[in-house]
Amino acid sequence: MFVLELDGKYQACAGYKETARPTAGKFSVSSYYSTEWKGADAPSLRIEGLSTDEVYENLVRQIAGSELISNKDESLCDTIKREERRKKLQRKIDALKRKIRKKTVEQADRDERGIEKDGERVKGFVMFMEDTPLKIDSAFLTYACNILAKTDSWLSGTKIVEYCCQYAIDYNKKIPYGTYPFDASNKRTALLENLKVFDALEQFQIIKDLCELSELRKLKSVQELKIKLYERYGKFAGQKFSETELIQNTKHWLSGYPTALKQYESALTKYEGGIFERNTLDDIRLAFELLVKALLNNDKSLENQIAAIGSMLKDSGASAELRNMITVLIRYYTDFQNNHVKHNDAVNDSEIEYVIELTSVIMKFLIKVVNGGTLTDGQNAHGNAGYYGSEYR
Repeated sequence: MFVLELDGKYQACAGYKETARPTAGKFSVSSYYSTEWKGADAPSLRIEGLSTDEVYENLVRQIAGSELISNKDESLCDTIKREERRKKLQRKIDALKRKIRKKTVEQADRDERGIEKDGERVKGFVMFMEDTPLKIDSAFLTYACNILAKTDSWLSGTKIVEYCCQYAIDYNKKIPYGTYPFDASNKRTALLENLKVFDALEQFQIIKDLCELSELRKLKSVQELKIKLYERYGKFAGQKFSETELIQNTKHWLSGYPTALKQYESALTKYEGGIFERNTLDDIRLAFELLVKALLNNDKSLENQIAAIGSMLKDSGASAELRNMITVLIRYYTDFQNNHVKHNDAVNDSEIEYVIELTSVIMKFLIKVVNGGTLTDGQNAHGNAGYYGSEYR
């Protein structure tokens, strides 16, 4: 802690330290807080607490003031982490709003050039969008509340109030039902009316977080809700994995193979929703397998296609080194799927993302080889669908 002095005024500063390496006694400062500049006669800080930890926490809270608003029985560590999450979410919300409004302006400009040169009308339209809050469709909100707060669910009226109050503080909103018992007709209504005061980006985050509660996340109805949330409103989740250049290019090349593309998109939806980890890998493997069946015009499993893939690459003029690299990768790929996914072994998130990206790279390469480097609705350079014929049905 420090006290700074400038022109007869004083400012108290404090850094919140966390243990970085417990065994080595190392600490790192995660956040800094300070008071306003005050005169020498300003109220001093109070020394309160029955231990050095309590004294330190109380001093940090006094210095931070309104920057750290604590919930009942919440530790300083939890308060700071919650505040950091709130700031991170707010930055994401602000960035998404700028992105959405930028697209709106660009679309308005395109429409304007196509109709008439009327700058005032575009300006008025943009001002209208600036003042118009983004909302998720009310029917979807009702659907979500009916699942999350149904009569026999773990999410009790007390829990609904607790979570909603937390988000009201984080997003600086006033909710109609902030105490329990409430006078709403039921839990679903209370949750729905509270959700309505938030904008769409905030509603998306709240519904997502509720779906991920340990007590709810394994329920099939909650998992289906989360999938639909991402399918319809995934644009509010920040930059999506499916919007990266690699994924977009792969979907472009898969457009001539609709059965494979459907499974590929299913895998992406499940991955972005953070659910069905095993199903995500099942879908991405099936997308790959369906593509290879279409390219080779047979019904063999992926592990039984490796030799044929090597022959296809050889006939297409690929070097021996590249052929060996691709076939070895596919062999390891099928071993990974068979040894881990089929036995439901735990697979971490970074591995899932890597498998999706690896699958995307290989699929895109195989399609380009067969098509002679051009995309013509699944046709190769000789006008034939696939390597040996039409797409597998």
